[in-house]
Amino acid sequence: MHLRKWRKRVNGKTEEYWALVESYRTARGPRQRIVAYLGDVTEPVREGVARAARGQRHHQPSLLEAEPPAWVEVDTRRLRVERVRDFGGPWLGRQLIEMVGLEGWLRETLPAGREEIPWAAMAQVLVLGRLCDPSSELALA
Repeated sequence: MHLRKWRKRVNGKTEEYWALVESYRTARGPRQRIVAYLGDVTEPVREGVARAARGQRHHQPSLLEAEPPAWVEVDTRRLRVERVRDFGGPWLGRQLIEMVGLEGWLRETLPAGREEIPWAAMAQVLVLGRLCDPSSELALA
């Protein structure tokens, strides 16, 4: 059993109500039925009903009480995504480099010196760059 919130529109105003819902299986698949309508209840009452539905009798307070999440309404029509990064191509390239054994060969062939970033790592970055975004030899980025 679990709690389900449902909204009802009354005179242009949206009101929220709560119901105790039970899930069960039928021959046509899982179904849910409302066991009890709770109406508009406060947070402590909802938590108590949810604990009772799970079979817990007593409330065990935690050391740090979790605050309920702050809900924010978002206008999805005005939402946009910026500076998207691809992940699959570089990851697949890294897997291929490891599978072929290029990483070990680069470490043996290009020994580390006093630089902060080893030449073998830089060579891998250049290989991945060419693999993920092939361009002409004159292109820098």
